[in-house]
Amino acid sequence: MGIFKNLFGNKKITAEKEKENETNELNKVYTKSIRAFFEYFENPDLIQDKIFEITQSNDKTTLIYLFIPYFFTRKIIPEVQWTDYYNIQTEEGKITSHKFNDSITLMELKDNIDENWQEYIGMDLNKILFHSGDFRAINEMMHKGLELENLEAVAPTIMG
Repeated sequence: MGIFKNLFGNKKITAEKEKENETNELNKVYTKSIRAFFEYFENPDLIQDKIFEITQSNDKTTLIYLFIPYFFTRKIIPEVQWTDYYNIQTEEGKITSHKFNDSITLMELKDNIDENWQEYIGMDLNKILFHSGDFRAINEMMHKGLELENLEAVAPTIMG
């Protein structure tokens, strides 16, 4: 029995460790990307460049760069009625809707923010919120006297 456990048990442990290492590497990608916002908040181009250095992917860089401020705003202001999808608009003007849950990158990013929230709230969140059009619009609506619970966010749109 010990031989089988050694043969098959090790494979299971190895697979679990590989998955854990992969998860840790992904968390590092998102954590480093978020930290780029804190370090270079005054220079959006540099933030994107730093995220690209981390991801080596234009598509991932775009999603991460655009949705870090969005997910932070959602986390800070949960009272707003947020959508569960985003749009991609082509150069020809065609718009397609995509659920956040269908994007592995966006769900991993959101999970990272949720898991590390205590660390992030100890930082100057204004450096991230500065990049959020949603946060600015909500702030403007509140100054006009609207209640957060009465606000409904529009789906974010990416030009593709």
